[in-house]
Amino acid sequence: MKFLNLAILLLILSAPGFSSGETHSFKNANYKEAKKAESFLRFDMASTKFGLVTTSFEGFVKNYNLQGQLKGDELLAGASVDFATQDLDTDIDGRNEKMWDYCLDAKNNPSIRITLNNAIPLTGTPVQVPAVLVIRGVENAIQLTVKGSRNNEKIIFDLNGDLSIKDLHIPDPSIVIASVKDKIKVSAHIIIDGGQR
Repeated sequence: MKFLNLAILLLILSAPGFSSGETHSFKNANYKEAKKAESFLRFDMASTKFGLVTTSFEGFVKNYNLQGQLKGDELLAGASVDFATQDLDTDIDGRNEKMWDYCLDAKNNPSIRITLNNAIPLTGTPVQVPAVLVIRGVENAIQLTVKGSRNNEKIIFDLNGDLSIKDLHIPDPSIVIASVKDKIKVSAHIIIDGGQR
């Protein structure tokens, strides 16, 4: 009987999708590849030059990990996304360096993590989820909208939220001729192999 129970456990753990503590890694060589990827982590911001012209810019996370446990038709609370601070990329070297060195202090805070505090049902219905964002080594309570769904052999997560430079205690990157807007819009579309339902 013990051998039968062990065989059943191994079968469950070897199933596609999330098992206990399973990690899915997403890797892109550069900004352009991350932007074109089917799965992505993205942030959008804007700045105003000379107080007149507002322009927007986007950034992507080149490499990141999604960790969590799937039980039935939901992703259990405690799922997380983490990545190296220097994997944030806006496709402009000068802006990247200021973001890494000044705003995010990557030397002393080499990683960023988002942890979801509630379970995510795979029903295709968006839910409001309290989460914790660790950035610059500080835990910040944030609110995100997350939708989980199944599509044949895939599990799909869509995430959206609005963050604030000021609320996250990130040094303002504005300069005399260009004022960076406080709002940071984050979004994600992540697809994993979840096996046939």
